[in-house]
Amino acid sequence: MRSIIDLFKQVNEKVTFKNHEGRFKVPSGYDSWLDYWEQQKGREALKCSNLGCGKSPKVLVGGHVDVYGESGIFLTPLCKECNLHTNKNWMQTFRINLLRVPEELLIPTEY
Repeated sequence: MRSIIDLFKQVNEKVTFKNHEGRFKVPSGYDSWLDYWEQQKGREALKCSNLGCGKSPKVLVGGHVDVYGESGIFLTPLCKECNLHTNKNWMQTFRINLLRVPEELLIPTEY
């Protein structure tokens, strides 16, 4: 069980990330990657996770991202502009907004 201190660290720790190159099939039983993120996190995505953006939920998607200094692919709510595959910029979010995607769910698909 997580301690209050661990949760506090997750809420306040900023991490640097960028878009992951590639697109993946939505897991069975979910409407979208954003739906997957919301179900796994147990909360609704309220805005773009990029701290430099913050757009509203009607334009959000579940963005696959690479976290600086960490292996694996993560998911976080992003607006369509921040999630564009042409966006190569490093962005920041709070760690609590990230969800590591299990490798077995990463089934590539076409753009």
